[in-house]
Amino acid sequence: MLAVVMVLSANCSRHQDEKSSVPITIAATDSGFTSPDTLESGLNHIAFENRGTTIHECMFIRLPATMTPEQYLQAVRDGADFPAGAIDCSGPGLTSPGETLEMWLSLEPGEYLLGCWNKGHLTKIAPQTLTVVEATGPLVDPPHEEVTIRLIDFRFDVSGEIEPGVRTLKIETVGPSMHEIDMFRFHGARTRAEFMAWYDGDRIASPPATAMGGALDSHDTQNVVWLRRRFTMGHYFMICEMPMVQNASPADSAANVTHAHAGMTHEFTVE
Repeated sequence: MLAVVMVLSANCSRHQDEKSSVPITIAATDSGFTSPDTLESGLNHIAFENRGTTIHECMFIRLPATMTPEQYLQAVRDGADFPAGAIDCSGPGLTSPGETLEMWLSLEPGEYLLGCWNKGHLTKIAPQTLTVVEATGPLVDPPHEEVTIRLIDFRFDVSGEIEPGVRTLKIETVGPSMHEIDMFRFHGARTRAEFMAWYDGDRIASPPATAMGGALDSHDTQNVVWLRRRFTMGHYFMICEMPMVQNASPADSAANVTHAHAGMTHEFTVE
């Protein structure tokens, strides 16, 4: 059953010419995703909720006609980050339990798999599929953004200032590589060094920051998405988790090297 909620949008100041849209809820749990069976093509307004007990994300993966969800998952088990023929179409990034993020993203018609790559959840949790059909209803308008973040090899270019309150971010990939963005809010006086130690470890220990969501990678590097969420005063950190070497063997030392290790991080303060 398709569930909808009014979340952050209701509290957000808008431009007078922006048409509001009701987001479609997709929720992550520790046993999988709760989502509609179908979405319409074009720009979709999604509210992503983490109802689990650990960090989750939600990648939209468009499968080729010749590939089943199980075949995709087996390719991942065999070490593929990007199984041949499947298309990453972005989605909400790493999000801590209890956190909610709104996203506007474009989807083409096709069969999709929803996946969480965090800590191997993709192959440990029953897959969730959905179908994107040709749109028949009214088109969704993109929101007005206060801040634009461009993802460049290997840095974040931030135009505008993120201030306290509900803010909308436009995410553009300049590349030329594929990129993604995950945002974290440090706990108290925790530091970048503590975060990277957690990031490079097994990530079983409590993280030194709250995962605030973000935008996962897209094979279409011209793809633009929008994020909306509430920011409170504090110190924040952005990273890009894209692997430096795609489809590296799990035994290869390069398998765990990401763009973040190449310097694609960014600290900022909301005050």
